[in-house]
Amino acid sequence: MLIRALANQFTGPITITLPPVAEAKGRWYSILSRGADPVNNITVADKDDSECWIGDIVLNGKCDRLLLYSDGICWHPTANVGAWPGCSTTAAPGTTGVPETTATTAAPTTAAPTTAAPTTSQT
Repeated sequence: MLIRALANQFTGPITITLPPVAEAKGRWYSILSRGADPVNNITVADKDDSECWIGDIVLNGKCDRLLLYSDGICWHPTANVGAWPGCSTTAAPGTTGVPETTATTAAPTTAAPTTAAPTTSQT
C-alpha cells in the first residue's frame, strides 16, 4: 500500500494507524511525507499488537519516508528509521526507546570477501 501524507497548518498533526499486524501478513506499506514539520507531523502507529514494536514513528519533514513489512507477528521497518532528517521514534510505554540515529557510511575495507558455507538441516 502506498500512502502519501501531508500535515500542515490546515490539517494539523496526523496519525496513520497500521492495520492489525496479523491481517497484514506479507504486505508492504510505503509511507511518504509530502509535507510535515515538528509541530504538524505525521505519526505512524501500530494497533499495539506488534511484538517488539519500538514505538510510534514520527515523520516531521518533507520527503521523510518509511517502508514497513508485516510478517504476521511484527512490523519491520526495512531501513534505519532515523536515516532521514527529522524522522524519529517514540518509546512504547514500559519499554526502552531507541534514540534517533543518523545514517553513516562505513569506511571502505580491503579484506577479501567471505563466502558462507551452505547449511543443511535434517528434520
